[in-house]
Amino acid sequence: MSLSDTKLRSLLNKPFDSIRVFKDRDSMSVRVSPKGKIVFQYRYRFEGKQRRYDMGVYPALSLSDARKLVPTLRDIVSSGCDIKEYYSKDSIENAQPSLDDCIDLFMSKYVPKLRASTQSVYYYSLGKHAKGKIKTPVEDVTKPEWYRFFDEVEKNSTGYVAQTLVKQLKTCLRYCSERGFIKKHSLNDIATKSVGHTSGIKDRTPSIVEIQQILREIERSQCLVSTKNTVKFIVLTGARCGEVREMELSDIDFENKLWILPADKSKTNVKIIRPLAPQALSILKEQVELFSEFSRFAFPSATYQNAISPQTINKFCRAVRDRMNLESWTVHDFRRSISTILVDKGVEPYIAEKLLGHSLGSVFSIYNKSNFITEQLSAYTQWEMLLSSMNQLTYKDI
Repeated sequence: MSLSDTKLRSLLNKPFDSIRVFKDRDSMSVRVSPKGKIVFQYRYRFEGKQRRYDMGVYPALSLSDARKLVPTLRDIVSSGCDIKEYYSKDSIENAQPSLDDCIDLFMSKYVPKLRASTQSVYYYSLGKHAKGKIKTPVEDVTKPEWYRFFDEVEKNSTGYVAQTLVKQLKTCLRYCSERGFIKKHSLNDIATKSVGHTSGIKDRTPSIVEIQQILREIERSQCLVSTKNTVKFIVLTGARCGEVREMELSDIDFENKLWILPADKSKTNVKIIRPLAPQALSILKEQVELFSEFSRFAFPSATYQNAISPQTINKFCRAVRDRMNLESWTVHDFRRSISTILVDKGVEPYIAEKLLGHSLGSVFSIYNKSNFITEQLSAYTQWEMLLSSMNQLTYKDI
């Protein structure tokens, strides 16, 4: 049976007691290490001996791109050459690495050192928009070629995605240059602002009525419970999407009704402690009941091995938005709503900042280390009551 992306995702980073090998078609297979690292391999015979050639690491090398390499490898063997010897002829000094080669190096050496949420962004963005798109050796890619490439990304996605990709690829190629993998490239000659556009300063602040309608539309959606609960929990807590997605069961203190976000998962690199008001606590209890036997994450992906991805959340929110006659919104807008509305209702601004996970500035943060748990819980409870008090409104009420 041929491999599939679903199968590979279920194997990725999953611990095994020994090395596993899974066959694909056309003499290709994957080797899975005891730590869940997946390597594509091509099986061939040379001088009467069975050999294997490592093609690349998943997901830096996608399944479809690995399959596209097979005819080339087959031709090398047919011409009387051993694949390993064929590729070893070109040393790093004499080779002309492609953009894909640079991305593979970047993904295997640099990206794994980043926090999990950032890794996910790089894997998705570079894998979807950059891998396999430019065949010219990266040192020979001209400015017009780069512009054509980014224009195509903007056409197929958005200007913001195109500009973000410029920043990501500059980081990737800078890393490759520092390691001596490449000597020069023309991407540095392109001003980031000349491609696409920035996200801009956001001021969208959904009202209580709008949020309640969004929550009702979420409840009507036909999707996985974990996806619904992730967005609902973001609404109820005002936490960053990445903080909620990456929450692990070990981060929850059910006895004291606290969510303790470790410093290494925090954007500010400071531990954040949030109390859990009744509705938020109820969502976590439901998640634990449904998924605790299968995953360490409070909001797992469909395979249970990883946290739910930002792409899943974004896709779900787009579907919800498309069904509603409301001004466009994102999950990040709810942070603006909870802060603005609660302060208007009398909550102290510094408590609203604590809800958002912001560090309190100036001398205040130096000498006052309180987490204001009681005050936070009071604010969260008020927020949940405000949302619940509108549950009888309909679209006609706007």
